[in-house]
Amino acid sequence: MVTALNLSSVERLREYGAKLVFALLTLGLLWSSGGGDGELFWSRQALLFLVTAVSVLIWARFSAPQVWSEITSKPSRDEILFSLKWGTGCALLAGGLLTAASLFIPTSPWSSWDFLANYSLTHGPSGILFVLGTSYIAEFFLRGYLSESWGKGSVAFLESVTLAVGLQHFVPFALLLPMIFVFHQIARTRGLRSAALTRCVWTLLTLVIAGLVASPST
Repeated sequence: MVTALNLSSVERLREYGAKLVFALLTLGLLWSSGGGDGELFWSRQALLFLVTAVSVLIWARFSAPQVWSEITSKPSRDEILFSLKWGTGCALLAGGLLTAASLFIPTSPWSSWDFLANYSLTHGPSGILFVLGTSYIAEFFLRGYLSESWGKGSVAFLESVTLAVGLQHFVPFALLLPMIFVFHQIARTRGLRSAALTRCVWTLLTLVIAGLVASPST
């Protein structure tokens, strides 16, 4: 009976901690997105990374030992190669769809070249390390616990909507939502580190492609 009560208390603390971390990440993402202002976006990424790293690491260390072990373990060569392959493929697919939609449906929300140009790496090359760091660490929390606990669809929708609202544009929602299901599947079949690394590769190359696609009109 005492053991059951202790386990129940641990689960409640873990869930309360997860809700707090998710709230911090959501507020941090909304604030750091800058409302569609590229300069604000890049200037705020360092603080978002700090909030993400501290909150997720503290939560994992005391509430989720398995997630903590995944975060602190070194990625294997196979995990890196797998992530490079899948991250690159997904980024190229997203870039192709984005370009096609912009060319053939010029009145669609995808056709905002100015929006894409705001987030090209030429506007914030130093900030990319913080963006990738945030993506990497957050993935362990989002896919390692939250998607399993709250449901992958619910988490995918909340995460995509938060980014779209923060950036004040439809494109982030349309790009991120399907990718989250890919990350979730990779986490289940290949492990959390592979999912986190794949997200980093996809994020980096998507920003590179965005800058290249936007360059003709800038």
